[in-house]
Amino acid sequence: MSHTIPFSIVDVFSSTAFKGNPLAVVNDLSSTLSTTQMQLITRQFNLSETTFINPPTIPNAAFRLRSFLPDGKEVFGAGHNSLGALWWLAKHGHLQDIVAAVKEGDASTLRFNFSQQMGDDELPVSIMQGADGELAVTLQQVPPQYYGIHNNLASLAQVLGIDKHDIGFEFGGKQIRDAQVVSTSSSRHLLVPIANVTVLTSIKLRDRDALLREIVSVDALAYGMYLFTPSPLISSTKEGVRSPVFQARFFSPGMAGEDPATGSAAGPLAAYLQNEGALSVKQGENREISVLQGLRVGRACLLTVGVERGEKGDGVGGGINISLSGGGAEVMTGEVVIPGGDVEF
Repeated sequence: MSHTIPFSIVDVFSSTAFKGNPLAVVNDLSSTLSTTQMQLITRQFNLSETTFINPPTIPNAAFRLRSFLPDGKEVFGAGHNSLGALWWLAKHGHLQDIVAAVKEGDASTLRFNFSQQMGDDELPVSIMQGADGELAVTLQQVPPQYYGIHNNLASLAQVLGIDKHDIGFEFGGKQIRDAQVVSTSSSRHLLVPIANVTVLTSIKLRDRDALLREIVSVDALAYGMYLFTPSPLISSTKEGVRSPVFQARFFSPGMAGEDPATGSAAGPLAAYLQNEGALSVKQGENREISVLQGLRVGRACLLTVGVERGEKGDGVGGGINISLSGGGAEVMTGEVVIPGGDVEF
């Protein structure tokens, strides 16, 4: 008789089912599965990523998350793979037994503060639960790292099917033009500023080999390309301060299609803008940007990125702390057969 393990499909970065970025979440807190079994289950789901929830193996972490791609590669980015799994944990009441809740405001809002394990890293997490049960998950990403800059915009533009003058824009009184590799997790991506929403929407990336060449010409360890531009249509405010909104698209040679939401690239985008002087977050200040992604593939996603600058304003990443926030919607639950121990990946 075959044994099974429960799973859920969560659409991350949207509160609307069938929007967002789909993620398979498997509750393996009993440590039932081997790495090979996780890889086989991930390939069966064939989503961009599948995350398994395990007991932690390092002190102070409440949970360990392991995420895999369909090709079997384990990934450690603090994006939708982490946020969706943590949202699921909160949704199904798994936090209360492990993490003490703090009441806020009129005591109808609960905040859970804890650390998650991703690889060997321990990353802070904050989850807010409102009186209506609505959940907002905030992940702390690692200090920004800035890598190479693309030195041939004409070649890059040709692959994107646009004019080289359509790379770059003016924002915050600054000319933003460099296509640069930046990371705020173990994943790094090539960030490319695009002139406007019309140009961004028109881009069709059909040649994956050419895309790969452009990325590795800057950094052989970079995984994908993140195209972004200011949004002229939508603005948001926090405590009366306007937060800038951007639209973005993500492509990777390792993905069959366009990624609906990329938390491991949205964090670097905020760090990039601050590094370019376009956000002007001063010492002791914090600010947010909003990123709209997935519009071209019918999966509208909203990612909120926090930028906080320490009092000293120095250190790794220029003293900048990056956080990623979002919600989710559960669209499917079920049981998946646990692969036999003799089945190879």
